[in-house]
Amino acid sequence: MSVSGAIGHTPFPAMPDQPGPSPVLLEQVLADYFGGHVCLTSAGRAGLSLVLQELGLSRYRDVVAMPRMISACVLEAIVPHAFPQDSAIKSPAAAHIVYHQYGIRQAHVPDGVVIEDLCHAFFHADPMWRRGAAIAAVFSLPKFFTTSGMVGGVVTRDAALARALRDRRDAPPPRSDAARAKDTAAFRDPASAGPGALHHLYADRYLDARAHAEDLRGLPDRADNFSGEAEARRARAAELLSHLSAASLPLGWSAFLPGDAPFLWPLFGDMGALKAAAASLPAFGIATGLYQIDVARDAANPCYQPALMLPLHRAAWPQIIKWVEGLTQTLRKEFRHAHC
Repeated sequence: MSVSGAIGHTPFPAMPDQPGPSPVLLEQVLADYFGGHVCLTSAGRAGLSLVLQELGLSRYRDVVAMPRMISACVLEAIVPHAFPQDSAIKSPAAAHIVYHQYGIRQAHVPDGVVIEDLCHAFFHADPMWRRGAAIAAVFSLPKFFTTSGMVGGVVTRDAALARALRDRRDAPPPRSDAARAKDTAAFRDPASAGPGALHHLYADRYLDARAHAEDLRGLPDRADNFSGEAEARRARAAELLSHLSAASLPLGWSAFLPGDAPFLWPLFGDMGALKAAAASLPAFGIATGLYQIDVARDAANPCYQPALMLPLHRAAWPQIIKWVEGLTQTLRKEFRHAHC
């Protein structure tokens, strides 16, 4: 939910009385769901930081390559450990971040050490880590599920790496209950938490990388619950595509995008049509906008084009469908992908 009360990109925060799994249980449930070894963390950014520490990188010596359009939290996680560099520069790097932008799968796998960013692609049908193209993948839960706080983790095929990450996570002393409660309050209602509350919340994720029970309220406690949400989101994506057109996506995307159940659904088209569509969404209680999307799906050779990004979570869905059904046929015809 956005600060204004409109429905945003992510589900609503969990209510205080909603139960949730313990961190130990959730770590095992996620391992069962993914089919890999999981290190549950206080946030996806904390998981990335642990992986970079385990690689032994130095900010004075090593470079990490990443897409030029990426979340600030990724940069914040990298800078203490290595020098961030645009993947399009194509110079040697100690590691590469492959980021599935808003859940849109990347087409190119770099050579060398790869860390997959699944924070926008939790339900990716064919992740790189599972086929050995990445040493590990970082994920985030609040973007896809109702939670009471920040929580994420790392998944890998390497049991020894997962154990090492858990050891690193658990080494520092835990933060106090009062400090964690303050973080949870800031997550639930950032507008009322006061100036700088979110900055402290984000910084605290690194100081104590453990996930805590008070942040897990509202989350599933069985692997089949995660699988069920994946199927429900895939069905919503397929329904949205049926209302629009495969021509509103780059060539070939309609074959994989619904199955990946992305964080946000991209709508490409004439800029005038996109702006008109974006301007009509607030009347339906939806807060989103136009974003630059790499239609090449290749951070080394990107091609950015504007797209209107639509949320796919349960709370947004009734309003999204009402909005789509209300689009005129003339406006729908303007949703066409322009090639680079």
